[in-house]
Amino acid sequence: MYTIQNLSFSYHKRRPLLQGVTLQPEAGQVVGLLGKNGTGKSSLLRLMAGLLCPKQGVLQFDGENVFNRNPEILAQLFFLPEEFDFPPSLKVAVYFKALADFYPAFDWAAFERYAQEFEVETHRQFGSLSFGQRKKSLIAFALASNCKVILMDEPTNGLDIPAKATFRKLVAGAMSEEQLMVISTHQVRDLEKLIDHLWIIDQGQLKLDASVADLEEQFEFAFASSLPADAIYHEAQLGTNFYIAPRAPGKTPTSVNLELLFNATILGKLSYSSTANLQNL
Repeated sequence: MYTIQNLSFSYHKRRPLLQGVTLQPEAGQVVGLLGKNGTGKSSLLRLMAGLLCPKQGVLQFDGENVFNRNPEILAQLFFLPEEFDFPPSLKVAVYFKALADFYPAFDWAAFERYAQEFEVETHRQFGSLSFGQRKKSLIAFALASNCKVILMDEPTNGLDIPAKATFRKLVAGAMSEEQLMVISTHQVRDLEKLIDHLWIIDQGQLKLDASVADLEEQFEFAFASSLPADAIYHEAQLGTNFYIAPRAPGKTPTSVNLELLFNATILGKLSYSSTANLQNL
């Protein structure tokens, strides 16, 4: 899997977009990649896909530099960009049958099943599909590729509410313990109950790298009319306080509130230490 150490990247002579990022993603994870606009989320995914070259640091997949673009390595990676222009003037099924040849583990029966779940008409011209239909067809292809690594940049953009529910269901059912999926998104509610690990990037730096299980073990995410004395962070909404506080021993774990966690992290109320040792300020 990946080795990412002290990774830095910038476009030309601009300020560094990513600085000193170190990550050790593991198989069997669905990782949520969160950050504000322009913080380097898409660039990190493109670096992991071998489409960009790091300025400094190490980025390897199974011990090899990803940017070398070894076909055997690329056959194990699938990258779904946020936007895609100039769709081919081919039928969806014809286009994907040609593309599938690059992915030895591709499962055509699974693709047809996923496309049916998404209500994608594979007999139509790819270019005649709406943006949402194209996105759904590409998500179906990504999941059917059975690649070791699937990288998705804002996959739920353009999907309606039923399609987002289908997306969550298909990802949960398709992922295996041998695969890694990294999903970049601004729409954090689309990922709730789906992801099991979080990366938060702000101002070019990794601010949080933690499993959802660790977060639930260490913190309480709740709401009340009055705040507990040990609250780390809170937001008032319609007379109610939504807060993060240390979880008391023996207290039932609560689900992570991704929006609350994200805001707390980028405002410096929760800082990154390690996946096993989170700190609060």
